[in-house]
Amino acid sequence: MISILYTSPKTQQTKIVLYEQISTPVVFLDQTLLVFDIEQSKNASQTINISRVPKAGLVSFRFQTNAPTRYIVSPNCGVLENDKPVPIRIELVENRYNPQHKLIVQAISIPTKEQWKTIWEDPKIEEPGAFQTIWIELGTTLMSLEQTLNLADPSESKGVSVVQLLNASNTKGAGRVKELQDLKAMLRADNETLQKNVEQTKNLKNVIEKQLKERTAEAKELQEKEEKLTAEQDRLNADLARDESELRILKERRGDNCKIIPSFLKGLSTDARKEYYGILRKANETIAQQKQQILEWAGKHNVTDKVKKFDEDLKKHQMEVKKNVTDVLSALPKIHEQFLKIVEDENQSHNQMRHKIEELARNHTKEFDALMYISTHLHVHHRRHHKRHVKKHSKKHAKHYK
Repeated sequence: MISILYTSPKTQQTKIVLYEQISTPVVFLDQTLLVFDIEQSKNASQTINISRVPKAGLVSFRFQTNAPTRYIVSPNCGVLENDKPVPIRIELVENRYNPQHKLIVQAISIPTKEQWKTIWEDPKIEEPGAFQTIWIELGTTLMSLEQTLNLADPSESKGVSVVQLLNASNTKGAGRVKELQDLKAMLRADNETLQKNVEQTKNLKNVIEKQLKERTAEAKELQEKEEKLTAEQDRLNADLARDESELRILKERRGDNCKIIPSFLKGLSTDARKEYYGILRKANETIAQQKQQILEWAGKHNVTDKVKKFDEDLKKHQMEVKKNVTDVLSALPKIHEQFLKIVEDENQSHNQMRHKIEELARNHTKEFDALMYISTHLHVHHRRHHKRHVKKHSKKHAKHYK
C-alpha cells in the first residue's frame, strides 16, 4: 500500500491518500527510475513510455505527485485504446529536486472511452484495490551515482558467508531442515535484492549515457553559436576599420578639394569677382587660355603679384601631392603583403589579429587608408555606390579645375 499527499483540484484540500496495488495490472512503464541531471542550464526532463497490458481493454490513466508546482507531466492523464506506447515527458521545474518528492501513475479499466475522466470522480474509486498504482522512483544523477557506489562497495565486516553459517550450526533432524529453509529464504531475498540493484545500475547507466549525449549536443550547439558570433564580430570589425579609413580619406579630400576662395579675391568688388568666375566657367577654352585671361584680369585689377603667388603655391601643393601619391603607391604592395600575412595567419587569436592590424594602421596610416579605400570600393556590395561616387566626384573636380 502506498501513501501520498493529494490536493483536490476542486476543494484545494490536501489529504493523505492510501493506494493499494490491484492484483491484475492493466498498464506498465518502460522504466520506473527517473534520474534528473539538475546541473544543466535548462529544466531537466525525462521521457517514459506507458503501455497497456495486451487485451486489457480501454484503460484510463493519470499521474499524481505531492509537488505539483515542481513537475510538469505531459500528458498527465489520458486513455489507452491499444497496445501502442504513449510517451510521457516529465520536467523538473528550475531543477529544484527534493528527496520527499513522490510521483505515481494510476490506471483503471473503463467500459467506454467517454468515462476516462469521470471514472476518477466516482466514490467507488476510493475502495481498496480499485485501480493499479505504479510507484516511480525519483532521484538526481549525483545521488544515484553515490547510491550505486555504496551498493558496489559493501562493508566486509558485516558480511557472513554461507559456509560460516552452515558450520556454526550443530542442529540435526527437523531443526536442521528448518535452518536450511530459513537460509534458503534469506539467500533468495538477497538474490532478489542483488538483481534489483543490478537492474537499477543498468537503468542508471542508460540514463547517464542519454544525459551525456544531450550535454554533448548542447556543448556543440553552444560552440557553433560562439563561432558564428566570433565570425560576425570579425566581419563587423573589418567593416568598421574600412568605414573609419574611408571617413578619414573623405575628410582629407574635403580639406584638399573643396572650393577655396583664392586670397587675391579678398578686397575686390563683386563685379571683379563675377568677372573672374566667368573666366573659369568657359568650358570650351583650354586651361592655358584661361590662365592667360586670368593674368589679363589680374593686371586690370592690380592683383598680378597675388595671382602669380597663388599659382606658385598651387604648383608646390600639387608637387607635394604627387610625391605623396608616388610614395604611397610604391609602398602599397609591401603594406598589402603585410596585411595579407596578418589576416591569413591562423596560428593566432582574433584579438591578436586585431591588434596587429591596428598597429599596421598606426605605423602606415596613409598606405593603410589607401588599401582600405581600394578594398572597400572593390567590394561587390559597394560597386554600384562606387560608380555613383566616382561620377559625382569627377564632375566636381572637373568644375573646380576649369
